[in-house]
Amino acid sequence: MSRLKNEAVAQVGDRLLMQPDRARFDRHIGLMSRGIYLHETGQKLTGHLLPMPISNDRDSIGGKERWEYYLAVRKEFLDSSDLLGEYPDVFRYRVLHLQSDQVLLELVFYGECRFLILRDKPV
Repeated sequence: MSRLKNEAVAQVGDRLLMQPDRARFDRHIGLMSRGIYLHETGQKLTGHLLPMPISNDRDSIGGKERWEYYLAVRKEFLDSSDLLGEYPDVFRYRVLHLQSDQVLLELVFYGECRFLILRDKPV
């Protein structure tokens, strides 16, 4: 039960909702992003990463705004590159270099769970 000590659990109807430990979750998404970047470029990804979970659940807190932001980012930057991944049904990703040393990664798990990760500036 110690794994749940920093997590909020709620029952809504027949669904069990869980709010994970956000700091731990962000740290692991960051580690995955750094590993993917190293794999793709051969260089370390330094600096602070800003992970943003994206959901098409418009009823969640901030869901509509995040989804609209994601669609705008996708149209502006992401649609110009292909998603990569050896097992696309399980995991796909893309790495983009933007202007001013910015890096944008998109991680897609099981086709639905999406994350945008932005690295503002290197250290």
